[in-house]
Amino acid sequence: KKKKKKKKVSEEEITVTFQHCRSYKGKILFYKTRLQQLHPKLTVTEEIIAAAPKYRMVAQLVTGLQYTVTGLIVGGDAILQAAGVPVPPWWPKSLVQSAPTAVFIYMMGSSINDYFHQSHELEVLYKGKTIWSKKTENRLPSWPELITKLEDAGLPAVVGSEDEETFAPQNKDK
Repeated sequence: KKKKKKKKVSEEEITVTFQHCRSYKGKILFYKTRLQQLHPKLTVTEEIIAAAPKYRMVAQLVTGLQYTVTGLIVGGDAILQAAGVPVPPWWPKSLVQSAPTAVFIYMMGSSINDYFHQSHELEVLYKGKTIWSKKTENRLPSWPELITKLEDAGLPAVVGSEDEETFAPQNKDK
């Protein structure tokens, strides 16, 4: 007689997925670490949500403008003269005067560029179902709110999981 092989009943994989833009990376790492400490078998994944194409296009335009203006500030005299355009009298004549302006333009351009590359969204999914959306709530969840939403959705409760102090760094000298 042939023995029938018993099929292993696979446990349903419990997954929490954070769909977010890169600007929330630190907060997501914080949530992910805490969840994995509480539930070692829990799979926590991340998916990056890209900004809308129109915002990415604006970011590219800002980058082009940023480099053009920075180049004109730093090497403006030579660029204008090479193009056959007279140098305006108000144009900075020394690198000492133009360097801080170039740095300012570069930093502001980078900041604006970063802003337009972000979707500013955060979706938390448990077993594929959305349990928190920044679009509807207009804010990020606190740790106790996130745990409450996960437990309401079926994640097993852990005593002290909603307590923010549970995971505070402990001073070993005390």
